[in-house]
Order: sequence, then C-alpha cells, then structure tokens
Amino acid sequence: MSKVLIEVKNLTKYYRIKKDINPIRNILFPVYTDFLAINNISFKVMKNEIFGILGPNGAGKTTIVKILCGLLSPTSGTIIIDNKDVSKNFFRIQTITGTMFGNTLIYHRLSGYDNLKYYCRVYDIPNYKERIIELLNLVDLVDWKDQLVENYSLGMKSKLALARALVHNPDIIILDEPTLGLDPKNSMFIRNLLNNLGKTIVITTHNMDVANDVCTRIAFLRKGHIITIDTPENLKLGALLNLILEIETPEVEELNNQLKSSGFTEKIERINKYKLKIYLKSQDYLPNILEILSTRKISNIKTITPSLEEAFLKFTSAREQK
Repeated sequence: MSKVLIEVKNLTKYYRIKKDINPIRNILFPVYTDFLAINNISFKVMKNEIFGILGPNGAGKTTIVKILCGLLSPTSGTIIIDNKDVSKNFFRIQTITGTMFGNTLIYHRLSGYDNLKYYCRVYDIPNYKERIIELLNLVDLVDWKDQLVENYSLGMKSKLALARALVHNPDIIILDEPTLGLDPKNSMFIRNLLNNLGKTIVITTHNMDVANDVCTRIAFLRKGHIITIDTPENLKLGALLNLILEIETPEVEELNNQLKSSGFTEKIERINKYKLKIYLKSQDYLPNILEILSTRKISNIKTITPSLEEAFLKFTSAREQK
C-alpha cells in the first residue's frame, strides 16, 4: 500500500481585503471584509503520485500551494507532510520539498550556471559542480549555462526554474502553473520531464492537456471548493452520465432539425459538412435517438468519451445546480 506523503485536513483560508473600491475612501476611511479563498478542503497525496489541482484563475490554486510550502498560514486546518505539521516544522519541510512558482526565484543578471551554484550553496550541496551540470543536462540548458538568464526565452527560464527546484533532490515537488505561457514544444518537454522524475509532485494548472498528460489524480477546484478528486479517466467517465454520440450522415441539416425538435438532446454541435456531435439529456433517451436515426441515412455512429475540459464543466455545472 502506498504511503501518504501529504495530508491536507479541513483547510480554510480567509483574506482580509478592502471593501470599498474608491481609492480615496480606502486611504482615509478603510473598511475591511473577509474574502473566503479556500473553503474547508481535504485531500491526500500518495508517495510518487502526481497530484493535480485543476481550476480556473481565481479558484484558489496558488493559495493552496503557498500554504503547502509554508509561505502562507491557513485560517484553520492542518497540513501534514511526511508526518510533520508544516506550521511547526517550516525549515524541515524546506529540505524535503522543491517549489516552482513560474520563473520566479531565478536571477536574471546571473548566468544559468551561477543561479544553480547559488542555490547549491544555500542547500550546502556537496560536489555542487557535478550536480549543476547534471541538472542543466536534465533540462537541456547545458549549452546556455554561461549565458545571462535575461537572454533566455520564457521556456528556458521555466526550465531553469524547475532545475532550481530540484537542486537539493527533494522528495516532493510543488509546482504552480509550470507551463503557463509556454509554447507547445517547451510545455511538452516539461510534461515529459515531470512524468519521468519518479517523485511526488503537486501541480496546479488550468491547462486541461497538462493535467490529462501528467497527473495520476486530479482535484477539480472551483471558488475555493474541491468538487471531486479522481483519476483523469474516471473523471471523464463520470461525465458520461449523459451520452455523447458522433453521427456521420449525408442528411446533416435534416437530422439536426429533427433532433433539436425532439427534446431528447442537451446540445448538438456541427463538426463538419457530414458530422454531428449529439449530447443526450439522459442515457434513457438513447432508444428514442436510435429510433430517429433509423429514419435517416447514417454512414457511421460512435460513442464519444468526454474530454477533461467537458468533465470539468459537467462537474462544476452540477455543483452550481445543487
């Protein structure tokens, strides 16, 4: 049985923010209110698992990882990492975790090599020269090691930031939007690297492809709530409560009109000149849909598994309707 390496229990975080948007009144007569960023969430991360926190901007992802790192204190709740309470063992936690918040914490007026050298000395790494070259090879930056970071592309800076997080060979890596703003090539490079590290990773993202390709389990986060947690495949299957069919027919226009008036479909998308994507309101309506299809010339029909994005929208929509 896998070991639980991270346990989050009943985590809640309020921010105190100014209530009045008028800048003059905010200075002279500030009025504050509490903003609920994280609302009583709990989850566990197993050893060597890549655990994703997926949600839109403003959902609370960065707040969660900052609390995991000990950079923010929760309003209530506890974080246990490797059987240690984060709030009481801050320095111990820093030795076993590596963090990456975009391409921050790297120095643009230093070379890539000197950036890693600085952090090797912070962590008192023996044989640091070998470790630096090992990391630069890992992130494919060894040919740029002597160049100032200010001359790096965004993708190169992100690779260096990831190398910095790995300097002390931590057991746990905590990453906040590591592929944000990257082109497909660099995004894929980082995804492949994360999959091959063999470490426990917590990653936040709003990129569905990243979550689907990298994560072993995903928490859907919306407005500070965790809606559900499961594997990518189970999340997509869980959204298949309402069947999705792809129909190929030369009678697209006629079939589209017939299905719209039937009342059995939630949504119909026209893919191309000959294809429709049909979202049933319920699987119970499948016999009715098949009866309609039997009156048309159908070249092909297949069931479609929802994408992770469709699963996220389905789960969040169901939550809002409760």
